[in-house]
Amino acid sequence: MKTKRRYALMVVGLMACAGAQAGTVNAPVTIPLQNGSQAHVSLSNSEPNLFNVPGDRVTFVSGVDESLVNYEPAANGGLVLSTLNKKPFSFVIETERGMNYSIRAVPRAGVGRTFSLVGESQGVSVAAKGWEEGQPYESMLVSLNKSLMEGRLPAGYGQMPVTREALAAPYG
Repeated sequence: MKTKRRYALMVVGLMACAGAQAGTVNAPVTIPLQNGSQAHVSLSNSEPNLFNVPGDRVTFVSGVDESLVNYEPAANGGLVLSTLNKKPFSFVIETERGMNYSIRAVPRAGVGRTFSLVGESQGVSVAAKGWEEGQPYESMLVSLNKSLMEGRLPAGYGQMPVTREALAAPYG
């Protein structure tokens, strides 16, 4: 009887440990930014890091010393960045909608992270601006609502995720 009880307790303990490990998921770090502003981030220097701009595509990266930092575009329009560098460095991310974000990166050992750069103003695409200005305001509102009710987006519009996360400012 004691053997069965020990065995049962051991099985329950192992299941609890496995469940605790399986539930470890790191959410993306959401960074609210304005066009042209700078963010300070700690990123992994041992694993890849992902930077994305919801509703936009990264088109260009500048200010990166390619001998120390490797970057490549991601399928979702983001940027995969990895480095072996141990010293802080800066780079600029430019997007399809004309937004520019300066990133001051401080490399640290650890797991790779996902950074979601959420712009307070998302910029306007040329197609959306032309569609909006090419008709009377009332007609544009009716047309926009009709498109959304039908599950379509007008040309130049994109989906934006709703986030309630805010960046906690450091004290001091």
